Amino acid sequence: MKLSSPSLWISIHLDLQLNNLMEIKELGPLLCIRSSNVDMDCLDFLELMDLLEDSEYFHSDNYRASMLVTVLETLQGFVNVYKELISFPEIFMPISKLLCKLAGENHIPDALREKIKDVSQLIVMKAQEHHMLRQPLKMRKKKRVPIRMVNPKFENYVKGRDYDPDRERAEMKKLKKCIVKYRVYV
Repeated sequence: MKLSSPSLWISIHLDLQLNNLMEIKELGPLLCIRSSNVDMDCLDFLELMDLLEDSEYFHSDNYRASMLVTVLETLQGFVNVYKELISFPEIFMPISKLLCKLAGENHIPDALREKIKDVSQLIVMKAQEHHMLRQPLKMRKKKRVPIRMVNPKFENYVKGRDYDPDRERAEMKKLKKCIVKYRVYV
């Protein structure tokens, strides 16, 4: 194989390095509990951090059941914290449907099944409370805008009074009006 361009050579070299560094692991079913006789203990995360990555404990049903119990308790805490949100049903109802499906699995221990049903019922109950308190949307009432007037408004307007701030000019206008009136009458 002839490498004509440097970019092709770099690309092949990087692919080879990545293949050497990468371990391909086959993922198994993470929540597949095979027996109904499972001991569900509280998880000690500090102890879990000390275990090796390929420890047998991570592949046991006890670990899976304990992990589910921990997740359910965390979810129950979230439900209690966010129960006042307006959007509570939209957030938690899909999770409740997933929990109902999970409770219907065959090899789930009875204590875990009861815990799943309790959390699911709590979510459904809180969602129903929110649906009962909701009110239908209403159109916002707009404040009526009056028709704009072309004539200016005057407050305390007295007919015949001159509102000119210069008194001498106002007196002169008044005298001119009197002269015009006098001429009309004569």
